[in-house]
Order: sequence, then structure tokens, then C-alpha cells
Amino acid sequence: VAEPGPRLERIRIKNSIRSMIDETISGLTLHAADPAVRMSAADTIFAAADPSMLAAVQAAAEEEEDAGVKERMEQAVAAIQLASSDDPQIIRASIDVIAQRGDQAALGVLLGYRNQATGEMADAADEGIEAIETKLAMWQAGQNIWYGISLGSVLFLAAIGLAITFGVMGVINMAHGEMVMLGAYTTFVVQETI
Repeated sequence: VAEPGPRLERIRIKNSIRSMIDETISGLTLHAADPAVRMSAADTIFAAADPSMLAAVQAAAEEEEDAGVKERMEQAVAAIQLASSDDPQIIRASIDVIAQRGDQAALGVLLGYRNQATGEMADAADEGIEAIETKLAMWQAGQNIWYGISLGSVLFLAAIGLAITFGVMGVINMAHGEMVMLGAYTTFVVQETI
């Protein structure tokens, strides 16, 4: 009679386990052949800022040949140092590197640090946060202008069509509106079907 083997227990997958797996995979993919994979790994480590990954990221950054990926790895190093270092010079340098990144992820890292910082380091974090918010506001303004031009061009084309029809016929022909309505309805039906 064979003895029963060890009892296996089912592991419950939680967000903490998922994030630990993501960090581990990112650490392993820092040396992948594809630069996009290495950049994604650096971004994951940047968001996690796990101090245990510092040596691996620094080593990968020194060996990296792609300038864009190297920059992301240096930003990941800065995020880790910001979360784990007590040296004011390292913290200030890390804040500067993260502020130069200038995206929502960098803003989140600096806001998280700002909540626990005091004194001179809090002021440095505030400067970095202000620089990122200014950059994001400029991008937002540019996007609003682009969306306005895009929508305005569609409305302009519809108005030109109605003006030409009125000029030729002397009557405003609403066939343009009917065609737009049919196109919108067809798009809706196709989208629901797919």
C-alpha cells in the first residue's frame, strides 16, 4: 500500500502576490533581447520601487546600450533610491531625475514621497511636483487645441456643404443631416454586432 503524498494547498492569488510576481518577472526581463520588453520591465520596477531590485537595475543600466531604455532604467533606480535612501543628496538627485520624466507615473511617485517628506526634502519634492504639473498642463492644453481643431473641421465641412446647397438651390437641404445620421446609426449597429 502506497503512502499518500504531501497534501497540496491551493494558493489564493491576491494583489500583493500579483505585484510580487510582476516585480520578479521585470527583474528577469531587464536583460531581454527586445528593447520594448526591457523598457516595460524598467517601468514596472519604477512603479514598484522595490529596494531589493536596486542592484539588478543598476547593473542592467550600466550594460544597457539603448539610450531610451537606459534612461528608463535610471529613472527606476531614482524611484528606488527615493523610496529607500536617507541621504539628502541622493534624494534630491532622484527627485530631479523623476521630475524630468514628467508623466503621471512620475507625479504619483513624487506625490507618494511628498506625503512622508519633511523640511528641505519636502520643498524639493514640491518643486518636482510643480514642474511635472506644469508640463502636464501644457500637454493638456495642446490636446484640447488639437481636439478643438478636429471637431471644428468636421463642423466646418458640414456647414460648407449646407452653404453650397443653399447657394445652388436657394433652399437648405437637410439631406446632409440625414446622411450623417445614417452613418452614425450604421456605425452603432456594426459596433454592437461586433
